[in-house]
Amino acid sequence: MTPLGQVMHVAAAGVVRAQDSFEKAATELPKALVVDSVSLTGEARADLPQAMVDMRVAKYAFVANLRVLQAADETTQELLNAVKR
Repeated sequence: MTPLGQVMHVAAAGVVRAQDSFEKAATELPKALVVDSVSLTGEARADLPQAMVDMRVAKYAFVANLRVLQAADETTQELLNAVKR
């Protein structure tokens, strides 16, 4: 795999990890909104601020990895254009 291909592969994996992290944090939000300290299922209440921070971190990781993919795509296009000339 070329170095540019490796960059794209790592960035794509980062997008998937960020999406998974966001979904995990999003599932914690309803738990954090339970009024009592213990939910009806007996699980301890999730930490609302931490869940929100985790969602933000996942969002920024997702965006950063997308920008890496975009830069790699632009670089690939420039290389292809240079070869065509």
